[in-house]
Amino acid sequence: MAIVLAFALAPIVSQLRRLHFGQMGSVFAAAMLAIGIIVAGGFLVGEQVIRLAGQLPVYQDNITAKIESLRGATVERGALENFVSVLKNLRQQALGESATS
Repeated sequence: MAIVLAFALAPIVSQLRRLHFGQMGSVFAAAMLAIGIIVAGGFLVGEQVIRLAGQLPVYQDNITAKIESLRGATVERGALENFVSVLKNLRQQALGESATS
């Protein structure tokens, strides 16, 4: 990752050196620019995660409504029950619960 970042910043450092920033100043400015972009990206992703977490109850209601409509529309009720059973088993395995609970 550091090597890729070094190759990505090399043209910026070269341009800054041509503008007489000096070697140390050019590297420092390019590094600060890269850190700023990474931090801004982190804030944007964090904001989206927080927004999604706030909207989860709306999505939960939507998913519940769709499952209820699917229950009414299925011709073969056994298929939906098998699907729910598989999902419960997968959840139990993921959480490390015993299969008997």
